[in-house]
Amino acid sequence: MGNQNIKSLVQIETKNDITELANKTFENILPHQNLNGFILMSKSPSCGVNNAKLFNATTDSLIKYTQGFFTSFLNTELPLIPLISSSKINNKQSRDHFLRILFAHFNFSELDGNLDELKLFHKKYEFILNEHTENKLGTIIQNTNRDNVSIIYQNYFSSFIKAIKQPPTKRNRVKSFKIIYIKIKEKLTYLDKKYFKYIINSYRSGKISYINIISELQFMDNKYKLEIDKTYLFCPFPYDLSNS
Repeated sequence: MGNQNIKSLVQIETKNDITELANKTFENILPHQNLNGFILMSKSPSCGVNNAKLFNATTDSLIKYTQGFFTSFLNTELPLIPLISSSKINNKQSRDHFLRILFAHFNFSELDGNLDELKLFHKKYEFILNEHTENKLGTIIQNTNRDNVSIIYQNYFSSFIKAIKQPPTKRNRVKSFKIIYIKIKEKLTYLDKKYFKYIINSYRSGKISYINIISELQFMDNKYKLEIDKTYLFCPFPYDLSNS
């Protein structure tokens, strides 16, 4: 309940204001910085993702749908952490995108803090990043401003999560596959070069799916030892989670 600017969390039956108790509970989560993501209950007053009901405290009339208390807290205190509403977790496309962000967040948290590790992380995610946005994160690692490593990590992580949170598009994926082709074409036979171009065009036109072209690329990777399997393109997260 509340108005547009002042919100409180009130139990409907008892009219008890539990705002302070809720905020203290949320603050107890902060010391546990090894958290990598949240599945939030849809329409919950605490966890709703833009679908929690905000009522007028005087008239009990619905003002609007908004973020739940805990969701707002997370977006303020942990703005880069992956979130998904429970109403979207059964949608394969939404779930796969969330899992991709979630495991990227975890993989970054496992880095030891040196620049070489960050460069390797970026290399492993290069093709995936190209699917989401124009990939310019390499300029941060180049460190032309000669920042210390902690600043580079901070700037890179912020830019990385913002980039990968953007849903991948077919246009960006086609561009990414073309970049891969340029990188590997010298190792392919003439016929496989033609075939790779053919499957890119087939994906663009909708004749084959993303999974189809990834499977074809995995076959070529294995055939020619291209080492694409050393990146996260083929397995950005455990696929049994996607199919569960």
